[in-house]
Amino acid sequence: MNKVFKKVFKAARGMMMVVNETTSSVQTGKKAAVAVAVMGALAAGTAVAAETVVEYQTTVITEDTVVAPGEYVGAADTIYHNTNGTEGAAIGYAVKKDVIASVTIADSTFKNWTVHNTGSYGVVYGAAVSVHGASSVSMTNVTIEDNAALATWKTSGVQGVGYRQQGGEFYAKNLTIKGNVADGDTMGGGISLLDISKGSIENLTVSNNAIVNNIRETVPNFGVAVGAGLSAAYRPVNLTITNATFENNTIDSVYAYGGGIYIESYTPTPAGATTMTFDTLSVKGNRAEGSGLGVGGGMAIFQEETQVTIKNAVFEGNMANDYGGGIYNSGNLTFSGTNTFTDNTADIGNDLYNEGTITIQDGKTTFNSGIESDGVLNVAAGATLSVAGKTIITALTGEAGATLELGSTADVVVNNAIDGLNLVGAGELNDTTGGDVQAVVDAVKNTDKGSFKSVGMAEGEVMGAVTATVETDANGEVVVAGKTVAANEKTESLSDQVTLAPQMITRIMMNDVRKRMGDLRASEGTHGVWARYNGGEMSGSGMKADFNMIQVGIDTVPVADAPRFGVAFSYAQTDAEGDAGLAKTEIDSYSLAVYGTKMYDNGLFVDVIGRLATTESEITVLRNQAAMNNLALSASGELGWRFDVTKSFFVEPSVEATYTYTNGSTFTMGRGNYELEAAESLVGRAGVAAGLTCPNNKGEVYVRAAVVHEFMGDTTMNSRIGNFSAAPIVTDGKDTWFEYAIGAQYNVNKNTYVYADVERTGGAALDEDWRANVGVRYSF
Repeated sequence: MNKVFKKVFKAARGMMMVVNETTSSVQTGKKAAVAVAVMGALAAGTAVAAETVVEYQTTVITEDTVVAPGEYVGAADTIYHNTNGTEGAAIGYAVKKDVIASVTIADSTFKNWTVHNTGSYGVVYGAAVSVHGASSVSMTNVTIEDNAALATWKTSGVQGVGYRQQGGEFYAKNLTIKGNVADGDTMGGGISLLDISKGSIENLTVSNNAIVNNIRETVPNFGVAVGAGLSAAYRPVNLTITNATFENNTIDSVYAYGGGIYIESYTPTPAGATTMTFDTLSVKGNRAEGSGLGVGGGMAIFQEETQVTIKNAVFEGNMANDYGGGIYNSGNLTFSGTNTFTDNTADIGNDLYNEGTITIQDGKTTFNSGIESDGVLNVAAGATLSVAGKTIITALTGEAGATLELGSTADVVVNNAIDGLNLVGAGELNDTTGGDVQAVVDAVKNTDKGSFKSVGMAEGEVMGAVTATVETDANGEVVVAGKTVAANEKTESLSDQVTLAPQMITRIMMNDVRKRMGDLRASEGTHGVWARYNGGEMSGSGMKADFNMIQVGIDTVPVADAPRFGVAFSYAQTDAEGDAGLAKTEIDSYSLAVYGTKMYDNGLFVDVIGRLATTESEITVLRNQAAMNNLALSASGELGWRFDVTKSFFVEPSVEATYTYTNGSTFTMGRGNYELEAAESLVGRAGVAAGLTCPNNKGEVYVRAAVVHEFMGDTTMNSRIGNFSAAPIVTDGKDTWFEYAIGAQYNVNKNTYVYADVERTGGAALDEDWRANVGVRYSF
């Protein structure tokens, strides 16, 4: 026997043997402990005075039985007691020998029953419900809560305070067992199952059950409590439990085993092994507090014959005094799917203490708080074992292609016997060590058979994934011979969002005089006021952005033949989305501009504009948020010439250059610190417009096209976490695209005109799917 099991076996076996012997002796008695049906007083619904002795009626069933649905509620001031073998204060059945019958319970609640056994070697079975014999039990929509089973004689025991079944088959759906309390040497504070040949439970909640004040230190082998939530022990159980929750179940005893769940096979008498499968399991906040020994805060598994499979489970915040805060195992335990252990505590093995056999069959099982394995820990090909915290694995065995992930390297000792192990440092470890893959290698010692198939570190929050090559040096130590670091995909996604701000500023601010104010030749006044809407949609490189801008301006010609000088203010709002909706940016921009425009009689025109803009960006990537502010300075000049080919047809070539400087900005997101360096942009445009003028100077319609080139536009984003910096993300901003549009202007009268055009671009990394420009100008 292993070292913990020797202690547990000696104490627990004494309790179980006494329980079994008592059960046998009581069953041969005149009143048979497993003989209580719905008692006369309860069936009649009459109150029973406190401390009243209830004469239990023997009910031996010989045919299928259906319990009437309803609420079976005990009187708060009533204690049911007997001198030997009290069973089922609410309902109890025994199946006649050589008879196979079924018991069906549905849509019922069993609440506030208290049973008290004062006899020598007496045993309390199921304060609410107890079934015994070769029966098949079916429960649907049943709640068992706030019941108590007290066995105060020095060697008395309790089995299944809320529900106890021995023998037959057990099937349940939507079963809740909560708030039950036991005092004494107890198997199953909430539920006890023995000798179940087969069965299943779907949607099980076991919470806030307790085994208390069990401190019989003066009596050898007693003061033993197992499974405050569930006990499947002594006799073999074959059961599948799906979608189960065990929360806040506690044991306060000399010896405490399995705060949430206790599972054991007792062989060779009676022969047989317990086999249990849990699929979708939550085990949280359970406690095994033993003044002598506390084992398995969340779950305790004993005996190598015991077979337990856990699929898709969460063990969190469980506690044991001594071994295995999450799980203690000396049986045969298999993990499948995704399993996570977090914040479990124990003196040895916070998440897990293993003296039996554990197999990670598939998926990923993560122990975040530390494990100790002195038994067999086997990882199948394609499966991942992830460990962090204080970890000791005496022997890691398994198949080539298995993966071991280390969340930390301090206090980690792993002896690897897998030939072809994939060894990887977790992303958080990558961030905290700056990609120190050698520390990962040093934490794992290969035995004669052990070797690494691959070595690396997963992508962190900031640091990129690491792929390493290793070799054995002259001293026989495995050392890193070389490594490559990939760009961090999350940082790249963030960079796409962050660098969007200067790109958008440049593209939105870039507007020729026709976009801004229409055809000024139609303006006859000295002074003018105007307003326009400019909005659209841009997309490209996995990004999509909608923008809307309102701009208003006022201008004047101070003296005859002077240029028209003006000032304009604008507000723009942009919503951008990338990476299939996982990254989003909201940008608010405010701009103040001054401009000067001169229209010559020969068709020549010159337009110069300077802008000062601020942007406020709210960035979200994978639910992490950041804020960034930028200041932009921009200047542009446009030169064009209008040629009237005929009286009603014109051609207008033009060129424009726009320079924009956007300052740098720093921000934090998650645990990372980021810096967007200052960016510069120089955009040149050459194009032509051609159109028709309307009779009587009523306006014009036109088409235009241009080729545009970005000569600068590069951006650099730096990222840092703790004392370590990742490689900068540099984006090449140089680009060329084409733009084309159709537009019109309508002169309402000699003082007022309206103008509009619709534009598209193509060929750029970020293109305009459409852009609408609509404005009105009034002159006086």
